[in-house]
Amino acid sequence: MWFSSAAAAGGALCLAAIMPFTYWRVVQESDPINLLVFMLGVWALARTRDLLLIPLVLVGTLNRETTAMLPAVYLLARWRERPAGEVAWRTAAIGGAWALAYGALRLGYGDREYYCAVVMWTENLKALGPTVLVLLLFGAMWGLAFVGAKKGPTMLRRSLWLVPPYIALHYVVALAWEVRLFLPLAPVIIPLSWLVLFPETERAAAERGRSKRKPR
Repeated sequence: MWFSSAAAAGGALCLAAIMPFTYWRVVQESDPINLLVFMLGVWALARTRDLLLIPLVLVGTLNRETTAMLPAVYLLARWRERPAGEVAWRTAAIGGAWALAYGALRLGYGDREYYCAVVMWTENLKALGPTVLVLLLFGAMWGLAFVGAKKGPTMLRRSLWLVPPYIALHYVVALAWEVRLFLPLAPVIIPLSWLVLFPETERAAAERGRSKRKPR
């Protein structure tokens, strides 16, 4: 694994401290489940249990369509790390799981009226409030994650590429002051920033890993 138990516990406590401030105005019951799906997705990739993403996306999409990001996370994580054919069909399978679940929901429930306009970028940008809240969500960790990416694992480093388009998309089609929408980025932002904040814990974990690989 990438991180020591101490760093993992610290990251979990950090996330626990952040979450209450994401619901200051709007509570959605689907948010904790959505966050769990993304955390399990990162765990599955870390453990190289890639095929677990198929049922995870299939079930997770019944809760929130944001899981469309996970096929892209898989593709970036395994590109040129695994055979091209394998990456192609697994990406298609994970994406197909999302399309199947989302399509079934649309067929079953039809179109529903949104609680806000479809395009919201002018609303999000005409005042500083939404952006201030987004910046406060992870604070300095927004920047520290990009610094930590230099020595982070390939999957997290490449997943960071999806952060700007993810934020931009939510500025266009959502209300940015609902910072709960950015919680799925936590499994990427927090671990990478932890590499900068607590490098000694990662050195200790790396040393333990090397000692376990030594022949006895």
